[in-house]
Amino acid sequence: MRIRTYLGSLMCIVGASAYAGGDPIPVCVGPGGAMRLIEMKVTCKAGEQKKLFAEWEAELDEPPEEEDARMENMQKQLQEMTKRLAALEKNSDNRGSSQAATRITAPFEVVGRTGKVILRVADKVSSTSGEGAQVTIGAGDAGNYGVRVYKDGATFVAGVGQARGGAGLVAVMDENGSLVASMSARDRSVSVYEGDKAAASLVLDDTGGTVAIYQGSQAVAYLTRSSHGNGGNVTLTDGKGFGVFSAGAASDGGGEACLNRVTGGGKQRNVCLGIELPSMGLGK
Repeated sequence: MRIRTYLGSLMCIVGASAYAGGDPIPVCVGPGGAMRLIEMKVTCKAGEQKKLFAEWEAELDEPPEEEDARMENMQKQLQEMTKRLAALEKNSDNRGSSQAATRITAPFEVVGRTGKVILRVADKVSSTSGEGAQVTIGAGDAGNYGVRVYKDGATFVAGVGQARGGAGLVAVMDENGSLVASMSARDRSVSVYEGDKAAASLVLDDTGGTVAIYQGSQAVAYLTRSSHGNGGNVTLTDGKGFGVFSAGAASDGGGEACLNRVTGGGKQRNVCLGIELPSMGLGK
């Protein structure tokens, strides 16, 4: 850099006197690299080459003040970010050690980017309509708390929570809000509905589990345990609930069955195979 600076300074001096106006500076370069200044019209000697140099400004080292200031500013920013990170970590550790939960006082809503209410939490919410919310959490019309899901923020389509008596309840509806299935802790039952009546149910009672198939409000088929508790039993009734057929496992390890038939004269005939078959009357 010193050689370039010296040469540049020399050329600037000569150029200012002999070649004013920024014209190229002619030199003759010898075989060993030695240079000598010449007039523009002068021809170099044999063995020399004529070169033209543009006048330049010497390359001097720039003062470091500007670069130092930039580095100092970056260092300050880094130190500030380090302090903030340490403070965040400390706050996180304090929350973890104290186990203090963050509390948000209801009512409040969570909305999407378009403003649609995704979730509403309140002490009291509607049991049948989302009133614009897709999901609600709160007490229904009877004071029973639950999570309720609504179609388009209006039609109740699913819910899990407390029944009126306080036991757990799950309900699933179709897109029109009609009940399709339910699970009741109070009744210990799972039911599937057709219209407003149960079409089939699985119930746990004192004798064990029972699967019932309904015609309207009347059960017409049962799958249960045998009355002696060893094996299963199938019982069928007419539309009024009167037992017409029953078959199951006998207490001796075999099977037994009974058939109730009404003759042309209107008399009932009970024909059984086996002994100690459970009653088919089902209380009738």
